[in-house]
Amino acid sequence: MSAFLMTYKQPQSSSDISGWPDSAMDILQEKFQNDPEQTTQWWVCRAHKAINIYDKAYLFKQGKGERGIFGYGEVISLPEQRDDPRGTGEKSPQVQIRIINLVDPRIGNFLVKYEDILQDADFKDELKKLSESQSSGISVKPELEKIIENLLPIRNSMSISDNEGDNIKNVDVGDSRQRVLRSILSRRGQQKFRDTLLDAYGSRCAITGSRVVAVLEAAHIMPYRGEDTNSIDNGLLLRSDIHTLYDLNLIAICPETRTVKVSTALRNTAYEKLHGKKLRLAHKDELKPRRRFLEIRHNIFCDAERKRLPI
Repeated sequence: MSAFLMTYKQPQSSSDISGWPDSAMDILQEKFQNDPEQTTQWWVCRAHKAINIYDKAYLFKQGKGERGIFGYGEVISLPEQRDDPRGTGEKSPQVQIRIINLVDPRIGNFLVKYEDILQDADFKDELKKLSESQSSGISVKPELEKIIENLLPIRNSMSISDNEGDNIKNVDVGDSRQRVLRSILSRRGQQKFRDTLLDAYGSRCAITGSRVVAVLEAAHIMPYRGEDTNSIDNGLLLRSDIHTLYDLNLIAICPETRTVKVSTALRNTAYEKLHGKKLRLAHKDELKPRRRFLEIRHNIFCDAERKRLPI
């Protein structure tokens, strides 16, 4: 997984088409305030040959005035040629980003200020070059990405609970030992997520119908981003090999018909016969996959399928 800087610049005048118009930023801000879990945005990406689905995207304000990272998210589509958002009348390679966190840079709000990243002298020259580049979608070196990640705001504390849900203690998130505790909590949450899905789906794979519990896994429709994403309507109970293919976007679920789609890359394999198969749904409506989640994953699959080279 790689990381990229997606740049934003305010226009200096009404005739300046080098930046975003305020109306476009207003729309993005409003979308995130109204539905922070489902906000997406297409962004110009210079490194369109290198970027991939699930790569990280840091939204960086450049230009005059205060600069810094005002949002971040993950790439949910492969690049495609779209109308340039600056109104140039030309097309540019763009990727769709699911926004995870966002503030308004026009009023001086930043998640990480430019000056804070510059505290590490080893990356001053590189960051200066990135911040002044006229392009968007610029690859970030892993060392610089680590500095940015450490500066991004996170919750100051979290509860570590045992398997019965009894609260043991609160810990501050920061040093390596505490990150290990957070990892333990994540794994425990995953086990509970799987157990709930086993019950909801009658211990059968939602696609193949397999009853071999040892190979059934809890698959996330939208990628795992902490305990909040362990909601049952964001899950499917899948056989381990099907889970892998689903995560690789070689299998998808049509949100309208709830039928399986199999990539052309799996043509002439045993998986091809799953194409068109009806998805086995959970036994209660409130446990069934949320349509919006299926739509987003289906779009990712379709984007990948259009760009996929035959094997």
